[in-house]
Amino acid sequence: MQGFNRNYSNLFGTEDTEDGEEGETDGGPAEGIDKFAENWGYVRFVDRVSELTRKTWDEVFEMNVYEFFNIIAYAKDKAVAEKESIKAWEKKH
Repeated sequence: MQGFNRNYSNLFGTEDTEDGEEGETDGGPAEGIDKFAENWGYVRFVDRVSELTRKTWDEVFEMNVYEFFNIIAYAKDKAVAEKESIKAWEKKH
């Protein structure tokens, strides 16, 4: 279990928005996202994996836990990389 927690530690802790930004709670748009995350917890990850893999929720619930978390880690890393790429492009233009 320690290896699991270590391998996926970037998925836990702060809540992230869909585009990889950490949520803010200053009354701005991210506050609604934080409230959504608080209300729905892990279900939002099930929904995201379902969208990415084109599987039903039932199929996602039956998925191997490592496969599930690898998909979530991929989606999070991809969002961060895309955001950084956009920022770099904006600086050049």
